[in-house]
Amino acid sequence: MLERIVNPAYSAPFKVEAEILLQKLPADLGVSLPAGSRVIGSVVNRSSDSDFPSGVNVYFDTALTPEQTNEFLKRSLTAADWKTFPVPRPYGQGGFQGSDALGEINRYYRLNPPEILSFMTQVTAGVTQVTLVKNESNDIERQLRFSEDPYFNEATSLPKLTAPAGIAISLRGTGSSGNDVKQEATMTGDLSRKALFTHYAEQLRQAGWTPLNRAETATITSGLWSFKPAGKDREQIGQLIIREESAGQYRAVLGTQSFE
Repeated sequence: MLERIVNPAYSAPFKVEAEILLQKLPADLGVSLPAGSRVIGSVVNRSSDSDFPSGVNVYFDTALTPEQTNEFLKRSLTAADWKTFPVPRPYGQGGFQGSDALGEINRYYRLNPPEILSFMTQVTAGVTQVTLVKNESNDIERQLRFSEDPYFNEATSLPKLTAPAGIAISLRGTGSSGNDVKQEATMTGDLSRKALFTHYAEQLRQAGWTPLNRAETATITSGLWSFKPAGKDREQIGQLIIREESAGQYRAVLGTQSFE
């Protein structure tokens, strides 16, 4: 059943297959886990298109603290000739400010073979949960150039958005493609969807974003803004979408589009 879920039956110009490994690691992971780790499982993705790289997601629990886990993995990766990106990626500095125990995302790369690896820890019910992602990459050099660009950082390029009182935020990831950035989060609380959107829209206005439009459906509130990033001449487009999953449960997306 899981393999049918992650291998949807739709046509595409390329083929991606996913293999589910329950309580197992892929044989070619090449990364040591802390002693005593409990492997939840792995998802191995194989793609026929270089723009959608093959890779693996590994999920495991450990009795170590997040700090101990981070230190262990950093030592292991450094010993295996993985390198950190030259400028740290402070995912918590811009965009939605999380209120859960989600840790920073640590990113590494190597050129032979060209791969990018990231890992993230979070604490749930006193257990350190770890997500480790390793992907093939055909644009490491471009990403390195961006990481060294003082005007571009996929976290700091987003305005800092604080949550309203009574709303719990769980960050679900921040990513980039070229100069474009997208961040996702889940939100829980008693505030209505429209009030939640208005709260964040005001912070975007204060950050220099100019509202262009706002749209409503039965479950979604969305808006478009224009803005000029520091040190850039061209306007960019910003977007905020908040979808109501159920009563008091929301999923939010904040993104930018540069057209470069």
